[in-house]
Amino acid sequence: MLKRGRKRRPIPRLQHEQVVEIFVDYHFGRLSPEMNTAVERHVRSCARCKREGMTNAANERKGAVRRLRGVRGGKPLLGRRARNVVLILTLLLAAQVLVYQVINGRAAALVSLLSNNAGNGGDGGSQLPAVTLRSTNAFPLITSGASAIALSSDNKELAVAGGDGRREVVVWDVAQDKSLLTLAWSGATPPTSIAWSEDGSRLAAADGSQLVIWDLTSGATLWQLTLPAAPAMRVYDVTQQVVVGRPDPASAFASGALAWGADGDLAAAPEGALGPVGVSTPQAPVVGMWSSAGSHIFAGDNASALVGASDADTKSGVALLDWSPGGRYLLWGALSQPIAVGAAASSKTASQPPDSVVARLAGQIAQAGANASALAWFAPVGKRVAICDQTTTGARVSLVDIATGHTVYQLGELCDGMTTHSALWSSDGANFYIIPAKGPVEIYAIPAA
Repeated sequence: MLKRGRKRRPIPRLQHEQVVEIFVDYHFGRLSPEMNTAVERHVRSCARCKREGMTNAANERKGAVRRLRGVRGGKPLLGRRARNVVLILTLLLAAQVLVYQVINGRAAALVSLLSNNAGNGGDGGSQLPAVTLRSTNAFPLITSGASAIALSSDNKELAVAGGDGRREVVVWDVAQDKSLLTLAWSGATPPTSIAWSEDGSRLAAADGSQLVIWDLTSGATLWQLTLPAAPAMRVYDVTQQVVVGRPDPASAFASGALAWGADGDLAAAPEGALGPVGVSTPQAPVVGMWSSAGSHIFAGDNASALVGASDADTKSGVALLDWSPGGRYLLWGALSQPIAVGAAASSKTASQPPDSVVARLAGQIAQAGANASALAWFAPVGKRVAICDQTTTGARVSLVDIATGHTVYQLGELCDGMTTHSALWSSDGANFYIIPAKGPVEIYAIPAA
């Protein structure tokens, strides 16, 4: 039986322009045998091809094809037996490390590390690692070293206390990075607590000894007064310049949040007054120890945790400042309250953490004891909380998703030396302001949740 071969097609005659168009395909062997022959015939007989150096095309192509056919896959550096030996040695080394950790009592820390690497969201480790954010804007260098910041309710103006070795308070236009007003401060050091009234017409600032309230329309001082020794609470009628309340700091928040009264009085807020988030916001009808303006969690005695002003806060003058919704009354408080941690704490005498993220953080601080400490700023929209772990030197500010407990973002700023008045959220939760350890006040644009 005769073997039937492929029927050969006629060899076409090509013009020089046609050969130029298909020359690359010819060189890489993409043409049919008939077209290859047509190109070679043309090149041998074409004077232009000789001048342009195309006559060696056939030999170059054959050499390239020959070299490509000679390429072989690379051999592995290790044979199968050697790879198996390396694998066994690696497993033995890992087992020795685990045994060493158990013998030295570090097994729990190792398991914790592995579980954290697997993800904190309770979904089998599908959470992505935290993304490090970079600041989107920075205020002028004269804000470097500021002691406290506060943002107006409309997010348009930022009050910065101190900076560049100065003691005054400067009000900045956020959009234009331009100073609008400078307020004099008579203290030896700049204030460490600062707060706006709801309508933006008044600003209050305090240190460990004095409280000053300004009229921002004129820049004049409305009231300057001496503060009592901490722990203490005072409610001031700024319009009449009188004290209208002296709540007991030991029991004021024992039943939870406090509600503003018409005459500046504070009473226990009704159940559910804080809403589903459980966090009070500036100029809200209620005042709570868990505030979006910042909460300090630190270790107490006998494996307990506290929220409020620590001894270091009291010494530097960091305190709770909260305006009534109408802007007439101002609460100042240098106090702390126990946190309900585990079965040992009673909900009747201890503040209940607003969510599982903060509850877990408070439990860890109580267990660590000594100088364990953390700061928390709750986003007003209630979906995220910024956490600053001051127990670990060099830790960075983390933005945690409250629903999953997963750290979504990390900021490029360190927690060292920060207080509750060193950072804040904008009222819409879209931006986070922070006083860095070095450099001017910075703004971080936070991606939508």
